[in-house]
Order: sequence, then structure tokens, then C-alpha cells
Amino acid sequence: GRAAKLHAAIEFASTSRVRAAVDFASAAGCSLRAAVPCAAGDVLLAVPLDKCLTSASLGAAMSRRLPVADGFGRLLAATLCLMREAPDDPRLSYYAAACPPHHFCEHMAWWREGGEAARVAANSVSYRRVARMRREVVEEGTAFAEAGFSFTPPPPWDSLIPQGGDMFLWVKLLLQTRAVETDQGHVLPPCVCLANHRSVGESAKVCVADGEVRLVATVALGVDDEVSINYDPEADYLDLYERYGFWDESAVVHTAEVVVPPAELEALLREA
Repeated sequence: GRAAKLHAAIEFASTSRVRAAVDFASAAGCSLRAAVPCAAGDVLLAVPLDKCLTSASLGAAMSRRLPVADGFGRLLAATLCLMREAPDDPRLSYYAAACPPHHFCEHMAWWREGGEAARVAANSVSYRRVARMRREVVEEGTAFAEAGFSFTPPPPWDSLIPQGGDMFLWVKLLLQTRAVETDQGHVLPPCVCLANHRSVGESAKVCVADGEVRLVATVALGVDDEVSINYDPEADYLDLYERYGFWDESAVVHTAEVVVPPAELEALLREA
């Protein structure tokens, strides 16, 4: 099952310094837990970059065909290429186990335009941003298709992406929620994504060193203590829902965004 595949991926990708364990008992569905007592500064999990899908994974020939220039776009193109040409490649197939079916269906970007959820949120700043992102995804998907890069998701991806859903959008959300930005470009490191988010009291951080993506303990951990990270220290409650599709119970920053027309803003500034 999924648990066995995730355990196998951790064995395959991690170094032997500190092992991580998968636990489906957490509210998030799966998590990383310390397998042995760890001190602050210990490497909990290390994934060699050569076992990751990266921006550099897109070959030169395909780079000339596809309309991508930025690191994230190159990683997106590399992911789509691998999904089409080698769907069982371990750098990618891990995510078929890590992402359950219909994983992103609750994300605002997946809401049907004109549907009930979209109507309720239509005037919110977050939904407007997501709607703009979705329009950009449609344009990007069209550009990829015009470059001759259009295909039906092969197994097991056909069971993960909802029938009639946008494969391009699904892959973009996968990268948006799981890719790590490094000085060598964007990286999709297996297993690291199993570390759940905490706004306060996280127990680890992500770093890149010596050719590895690492989870490093920031506090001492006992056996079975959860390994958690802060996805974005500056993000508030709504930011995290907008980007990742979950409500953060550990959030301590809650803000309200208000749209002010430029003319009214200038008047307010003059009065201040």
C-alpha cells in the first residue's frame, strides 16, 4: 500500500545518519517522526540531489522545444516530460504514493468557476489572486500544447488527477506545494514533503548542503516526535490556505486584506 511505498522511498533516498519514519495516524494523514533520539543540529533526512527531479533535469533538446526560461518553469517541464516518458522513474513515482487521489481538489485553484465555493469567495483578494494564477496556467498549458507537448496522463497518474481535470494545473500545484528553491534552481526532493507545517514550534528546517536536500533538527527530538517545518514564516492563516489548501491551526498571524481603489488610496495618504 501507500505506507509501504513511502517507507521504501525513505530507505532509498535518505542517508543513514538519522532515519525518518512515516506515520499515518496524524491529522494530516502522514508525517515524519524521529526514529531515534536526535539533538538539535542533527540531520534527520538527507536526499541527494541526484535522486531529485531538478530544474537541470530538462534536457537541452526539450529546452529548445518548450516555452520555459525560469527555474520553476524548467522543473515543471521536466516533471511533465518524465511523467510522459518514464512515469515509473523513482524521482517522480514517489509522489504517486505521497499524493492520494484527488489530493488538490480542495485547493482554490481547482474550484469550478461559477460553483458555490467560487461564488462565496469571489470578492476575496486570495481568490482573485488564485483565479489570476489559474488563467496563467491555462495560457501556459496552451503554450505547451502548441509546442507539441500534450498527452493523456499514464498510470498511475490517471488515477490521481480527477477525470476531466487539468493535468497541467495538477502538476503545477504539486510543484508549488512541494518544490524547494535552492541556489542551483528548483528541486523536487522525495520524502521531505512528508514533514508537516507548523507556524510556531516547528522542529526542523530545510537546507541544501554538500549536494543534498536536508531536514535538520532545530530542537532535540525523542523517538516518535514529529518532524515539522515552517513552510513560510511570513505567511498568515489565509496565505497558507491560498497556497497549500489547508487551514493552519497553529497560525498566530491573521490578517484581513482590503482592496482600495488607487484614487481613494491617494486621498487617504494625503489626509494622513
